[in-house]
Amino acid sequence: MNINICKDYTDTPGGRYISQGEFSGEDFRNKLLKPKYLEAVEKNEKLKIDLDGGYGYGSSFLEEAFGGLIRDLDEDYKQALEIIQIKSNDEPSLIEDITKYIKDAKKQTPVKVYISGNLKIEKLPMGTYELQEVKTLDGLVLNETKYEVKFTQKDTTTKVYTETREVVNDTTLVEISKTTITGDKELEGAELSVIDENGKVIDKWTSSNKTHTIEGLTVGKEYTLREDLAPLGYVKATEVKFRVENTNETQKVVMIDKIVEMTKNDIGGEEIEGAELKVFDKEGNIVDEWTSTNEAHKIKNLVEGKTYTLHEEYAPEGYVIATDVEFTVSKDKETQKIEMIDKIVEMSKKDIAGDELEGATIIVTNTKTKNIVDKWVSGKEPHRIQGLIEGETYVMREEIAIDGYVKATDIEFTVSKDKETQKIEMIDKVVLVSKTDLVTGEELPGAELEVTDKDGNVIDKWTSTNVPHHVTGLEEGKEYTLTEKTCPYGYEVAESINFVVTTDKETQLVEMKDMPILKTIKVIKADSETKETIKAKFKFGIYEDLECTKLIKEVKADKESGTVTFEDLRYGTYYIKETKAPWGYQLSDKAVKVEINNEGTFADGELLEDNDSICTFNYYNKLIPKIQTGSEMNYILLIGSAIISLLGITTGIVVLKRKNKNN
Repeated sequence: MNINICKDYTDTPGGRYISQGEFSGEDFRNKLLKPKYLEAVEKNEKLKIDLDGGYGYGSSFLEEAFGGLIRDLDEDYKQALEIIQIKSNDEPSLIEDITKYIKDAKKQTPVKVYISGNLKIEKLPMGTYELQEVKTLDGLVLNETKYEVKFTQKDTTTKVYTETREVVNDTTLVEISKTTITGDKELEGAELSVIDENGKVIDKWTSSNKTHTIEGLTVGKEYTLREDLAPLGYVKATEVKFRVENTNETQKVVMIDKIVEMTKNDIGGEEIEGAELKVFDKEGNIVDEWTSTNEAHKIKNLVEGKTYTLHEEYAPEGYVIATDVEFTVSKDKETQKIEMIDKIVEMSKKDIAGDELEGATIIVTNTKTKNIVDKWVSGKEPHRIQGLIEGETYVMREEIAIDGYVKATDIEFTVSKDKETQKIEMIDKVVLVSKTDLVTGEELPGAELEVTDKDGNVIDKWTSTNVPHHVTGLEEGKEYTLTEKTCPYGYEVAESINFVVTTDKETQLVEMKDMPILKTIKVIKADSETKETIKAKFKFGIYEDLECTKLIKEVKADKESGTVTFEDLRYGTYYIKETKAPWGYQLSDKAVKVEINNEGTFADGELLEDNDSICTFNYYNKLIPKIQTGSEMNYILLIGSAIISLLGITTGIVVLKRKNKNN
């Protein structure tokens, strides 16, 4: 015959009595154990009881079930031990415990005798009396039973009649249970003591997986249950005072140990590993210290009702050291949760467009201690600043700016105590130097430039190109000087420019304009024979090439002076050629090569005299040959006659062709 407690009854055994809740030892005994035991006795079979598979058995459950069976049936424990066979692979020690409960049960029926003695009451008249105990010895339960005593004369010879009544007292039994707030199992490892009203230690023990029983405490007196040392990870409970009652039942005293859990979380509620934490009492003594993991920590050595301070000694990489958390261990029997949240301070190094900048060297200094708490080189992502403490003030400084960017102004910030990511932006602006042509406004390559500070130190130097230059090494708010050391070919050196780097986060443009060196070429139209100036209408063109196919511009003559003027000519090589001759002169096909450079202005290799940047040379023309002498009218008549003759010939040819066609 078998009983599997987990399968046939429950895997979560409860307390001793039905009044204490479900699945008690009393209920199991009445419903299952007792009927099965009686059946086994009747059939002369063994009753095999399997304890495995459950979540643990309390001593009160087992004692009431098996010890209570013996008391209920007034059974000989030896017979019970022969019939009952216990299996407990999970907790083999339970077999020994149940055997003891069965053996000791008979002794408890009806009582444990504390002490024996005799009390005589003499010289009572015949009659009926009630005998009742009104006071008993310390450690015994007062027996309030009323015993009838009747004296009746039976004969005339007996002078003294004696009646005897046995008054039996139970010892007081106090069962002390040390449990957690769940109450599922006895809590092992607590050092406990019971103290009387005079401060005397009556009993002292270390809790185990079974309850602890104290016999013989005095009825009516008050005792104190004290936890001298709590198990690891549990709070030392408040003292429990109890008064011993006059009862035959075992008096139960329960002391519950709670837990104070500390979680180290980020602002998202996730556990943070690697924080070094300490808990101090009011006197500044360390009561516990640990490094956070991915699970909550059970704080050690706490006492209910006392106040403590949770302190973060060192925050994990990328997190701010949190403000101290003060807490008082409550006396309620619930797990108390203490949360410390580590926030993040993020620093972004950006350009004015809002993009992260790589390569800037940044330091953060504590304003109070002047110590550098973090130093890094900016990357593609924002940087989590190390070593910060909530509530303290710091200065962020750009130690080395990225080439082409201005070193930003220092930023002072205080780490807020709100539990949100704190973002700090440091923006690097750009100072551009544009070297341009004064006339065209276009970028001018080839100028050698430098920027110096107020002390004359060279901050940056470069040669201009066809795009503006990003100046390196500047700082916001400081004054600098831009100087042109060497100008490009064909230009005049510009004056130096003083400028201050503004603190606004906009691109700052410093423009230096170079004036080109310009020359004027004046061409004098002259007669090749007389060398006299020809004051008439004519035109000249200036070209890029010798073949004179690439015209730059064409200029009409000033007939009053007989000259053509080409203004604002830059350094270079040009070709000047007549495009329309004066009246009566042959159109010349000569192209004069004009060269303008640092050495001067040359016409066909001959250096021209420079008079306030105006250079002059003669251009000669030959007259058209005359057919007859006379005035200018003779030329007109001659040309007219030639045209009429040509027309006559042409007309004759056309008429002839028409006649032939008709034929």
